[in-house]
Amino acid sequence: ETSSDDDEEPMASGFGDVSKECAEGILVKWNDILSKWRKDNNERPPELQALIIIVWQLLAGSIGNETEMINTYRLLLTKNSASERIILNDLNRTFPAHEYFKEVGGIGQEALYNLSKAYSVLDEEVGYCQGLSFVIATLLIHMPEEQAFMLLCKIMQDSRYDLRHMYQANFENLQMKFHQLLCLMR
Repeated sequence: ETSSDDDEEPMASGFGDVSKECAEGILVKWNDILSKWRKDNNERPPELQALIIIVWQLLAGSIGNETEMINTYRLLLTKNSASERIILNDLNRTFPAHEYFKEVGGIGQEALYNLSKAYSVLDEEVGYCQGLSFVIATLLIHMPEEQAFMLLCKIMQDSRYDLRHMYQANFENLQMKFHQLLCLMR
């Protein structure tokens, strides 16, 4: 007696056969990109940078309503945030040695301020906290403000990622995750 596919448990992550086959054209293209990317080079090849933005957004599922999200972002930037002073105080504390963020008043800090402010206005319950600025900064290192905003909203508000709950109610959910991790490590 065989059971249908609907009755079977889903396969756990990390198990099963994964094809290691890759089309010759893809290998040639990646070889070209990687050969141009020297260890002493501080910049990624433009092809790779564009790919990172698209892949991250596809994986998160944040593609589909770009125009609406960009308009929302621009509107949020015009509004006042109750967290503006705290955001301004934290700008120099977020990746202070990173080239993009180390200049006081530079484009990196301006983008970090904009995204932090916009999200704090969008989600007043979470608002702003310093830990969130590191998530935002990580996105900004890899993509422009508008794309970073779309991805931030997706990972904060989509239940698959549950990141928003880490920043709510005195970080109770974050503390619970730390406790779970500690128990798993024992």
